[in-house]
Amino acid sequence: MQIETILPGDKIESRVTYLGVGIAVSDGKSSFRRLVQNAVVAINTAKKAGSNSACVYEEAMQEDVHRNNRIRDLLLDTMKNDGFYMLYQPQIDIQKGTVSGTEALVRLKKERISPGLFIPVVEKEGFIRRIGRITTRLVIEQIVRWREAGEPLYPVSINYSSSQLGDAGYVDYLLQLMEKNHIPSLLIKLEFTESVFFNNNHVTQQLLKKRQDADISLSLDDFGTGYSSLKYLTYILVDYLKLDKSIIDSYLTEEAEAEGKDRFIRDIISLAHDLGKKIVLEGVETAWQAKRLKSFGCDIIQGYYYSRPISPEEIATFTVRTED
Repeated sequence: MQIETILPGDKIESRVTYLGVGIAVSDGKSSFRRLVQNAVVAINTAKKAGSNSACVYEEAMQEDVHRNNRIRDLLLDTMKNDGFYMLYQPQIDIQKGTVSGTEALVRLKKERISPGLFIPVVEKEGFIRRIGRITTRLVIEQIVRWREAGEPLYPVSINYSSSQLGDAGYVDYLLQLMEKNHIPSLLIKLEFTESVFFNNNHVTQQLLKKRQDADISLSLDDFGTGYSSLKYLTYILVDYLKLDKSIIDSYLTEEAEAEGKDRFIRDIISLAHDLGKKIVLEGVETAWQAKRLKSFGCDIIQGYYYSRPISPEEIATFTVRTED
């Protein structure tokens, strides 16, 4: 608990900010210094859990700290030594059975670490601005290589995190790369998470306007998992709504169909079309799911049923599998 004290002559005002409580219980052997360190670790864990949370220290917390520190050091080395590369997951126009685009996904050359582990460290350590620009440059350079090799060119989705809002010049950076390399706007799509739109400040509004003026498509990522509101869909100019894999897992199973729950997805697709937007479903893993989504009128799907994220060379020769 952080308390702002009042000094003589100050305006009479007090503010209390609850940040979290960390508790370390003595085992009778640890030094006082070690107990304090453990309490700090518990406090940081409490902060991650949300405001006004309390956590009791456990050894697993310290293991998390060591792992995150190791990943942080690895990321610093990766940024310094050109250690990132991109994979691309095909996005399929389910009605036509053709590739409609790809999603660019960053990986580390030096170690095979799940993005679910290193992306939170990227955001926590404040690396997102630098890495966001690095990955954007890698995507543009790859489009140029595909073009020079005479390969098919598909729109590429680039992920944009709310943590990147501190990079007010990002869209200008992207547009400069596109202009320098003669990349048309139809080949770039930005994927924003919902939380970006809740940072309704000058930077956000300016970013969205620049992207609109440049005619770059915008996809709302993870729709249905956060603060999804039909109200803001009526005034935020997104072109695509992308439903998270958790929606598929919950509502697109044979059990869910038997209970009529899969109609939830059909209704979302219908609603999106009524609003003039297209639907992207990720996490599609079976032929049954793909056929069901096609019957619902879904626009685009991606997932392991068609392809895992693959290399640029594999994208160049990728063909859509025929329905079983």
